[in-house]
Amino acid sequence: MTLSTIALSIALVALGGFGGGLGRWGLLRVLPDRPAIFAANLAACTLAGVAFGISQEAGFTAQSWQARAVLALSVGVAGGLSTWSTLAKQCGELLRERQWKTLAIYLGFTLAVGVVAAGRGVRWGHFIAG
Repeated sequence: MTLSTIALSIALVALGGFGGGLGRWGLLRVLPDRPAIFAANLAACTLAGVAFGISQEAGFTAQSWQARAVLALSVGVAGGLSTWSTLAKQCGELLRERQWKTLAIYLGFTLAVGVVAAGRGVRWGHFIAG
């Protein structure tokens, strides 16, 4: 792997991260705080699953443009879109406020739906690449 290949990969991840961050920012502008964070994390899980499914099915080499596109989508866009630290902050606030039921529902639902979304994303990735 050459220095220019590494630099290109870093640039693609940064560009994808910028796009993902803009997506999260947009969600926070149109939705209330908790639903926006839920939607951002759900979309990120789905995108990461799609990227993983494509990479599993397509069988392209690590040096190909497809591998770089998957890197930009999964690490860049999904990483920039997701905000697990904000989820942790929100859960900490619910914990401090002793809102046990809301905490359990919000955290449990977010994790469960995120896993399902990632799994569906993998299936969609297989379909896209296959």
